[in-house]
Amino acid sequence: MTVFKSYLKIMRKNSVGIMIYMVIFISISVMVSVSLSNSKPGNYVKNQKTIAVINMSNDKTSKELEKYLNKNFDVKKIRNDEKTIKENLFTQYVSYVLKINKDNSMEYYINKDIGVAFIVNGKVEEYLKTNKLLNKYNIENADSKTQNILEDNVEISYIKDQNTLKSESLYYYYNSQSFVVMSVIMIGVFIGYSKYKQRNVKDRIGSSAMASKKVETKVLLSSLIFVAFVWLVLLFTTVVLFDRQLLFSSIGLEYILSSIIYLVPTYGLAYLIATISKDTNVNTALVNFIVLPLSFISGVFVPLEFLPKSIEKIAIISPMYWNNKLYRLIMDGSFGNSDTYIYIGIQILFFITFVLLGYMSSKRKTRTL
Repeated sequence: MTVFKSYLKIMRKNSVGIMIYMVIFISISVMVSVSLSNSKPGNYVKNQKTIAVINMSNDKTSKELEKYLNKNFDVKKIRNDEKTIKENLFTQYVSYVLKINKDNSMEYYINKDIGVAFIVNGKVEEYLKTNKLLNKYNIENADSKTQNILEDNVEISYIKDQNTLKSESLYYYYNSQSFVVMSVIMIGVFIGYSKYKQRNVKDRIGSSAMASKKVETKVLLSSLIFVAFVWLVLLFTTVVLFDRQLLFSSIGLEYILSSIIYLVPTYGLAYLIATISKDTNVNTALVNFIVLPLSFISGVFVPLEFLPKSIEKIAIISPMYWNNKLYRLIMDGSFGNSDTYIYIGIQILFFITFVLLGYMSSKRKTRTL
C-alpha cells in the first residue's frame, strides 16, 4: 500500500504535464480522424464523381466505353503506374480509377469508398451489357447506338446515410487514437517507474525489508491505474464526440473492447522502454522515434493500401498494425471470425515478449536520474 500511495503522489505531481500531453495528442487524433472521414451524406453521383480511366486497349468498344464515362463523370488523365494511382487516390484528386488492360480485362482502384465503385461499376456494366446485346443481334453501329440508348437511361445513384458515416468516423477515430494511447502511456509509465530507479531511492529500498524486485512489481501494478485512467479519459472524449446510441451499439462496444485489448501490448512496450530510458529526454526521444514511425507504417496516418507492400511486411512488428486490422474487421462487419482471435493472440504475444525483455533489461541496469 505504501508503494501504491507514493506512486499516486508522483503521478499527481506530474499530472499537469501528462494532461498537456494528452490534450495535444487527442487533438492530433481528432484532426486525423476528421481529415480521413470528411465525407458527407448524400448522392455520390453528385458529390464524388471525379474518376480516372487508363485505357491500354485499342479495341473500339473500350474506346466508346471511355467516351461514355466521360459523359457521365469528370474523367481525369493520370499516368499508368501503381504509385501514381495510389497517390491520386490518397490526395483525392480522383476517387476511382478504372484500368482497361490490353486484353480488355478491367480492374479498378478506390480510396475505401465503395459508393463510388458501386456507381462507376454500375455504369460500366450497363454499357457493356447493352453493347453485348446489340452485337449479339448484329445491330449496325452497335457502339454508337449503345450510347444513344443509355442517354435516356435512369441515372444510378448511391446514398450514404448519416449512420454509415458516423460508423466510419468511429473507425477513423479509434484507429488514430492508437497513436495517442501508445504515446501517453509510454510517457506516463516511465515517469512513475523512473522515480523508483533513482539511486537514492534504490539505496533506501535496498536497506528495507522489501526486496527491490517486489517493489518494482508493485510499481508496475500501480501503473495500471494510470493506464486505466488514460483509457477512461479517451472513452469520455469519445462519448462527447460521438452519438451515444452508436457508441454503445454492438459496433461501438466492439471498438471499446478492441481498445482495451490494445492496452495490453502497449503497456508491455511502455515497460520495456521505461527500463531502457536513462532519463526523461531519452524516454521522450524513444517515444518519438518509436511511435511516429509505427503510426505511419501501421495504417494510422496513411491507409495501408496506399503504402508499398514492403512496408506492410515491416509493419507486422508493430502492435498498432494488428490493432488496426482488428478495427478493420469491425468496420467490415467481420468481428468475431477466426482472424479476430489471431489478431488478439498476436497482441498478447507482443505483451509477453515486451515484459520479458523489460525484465531482463531491468536486471542489468541501475540508472541515476
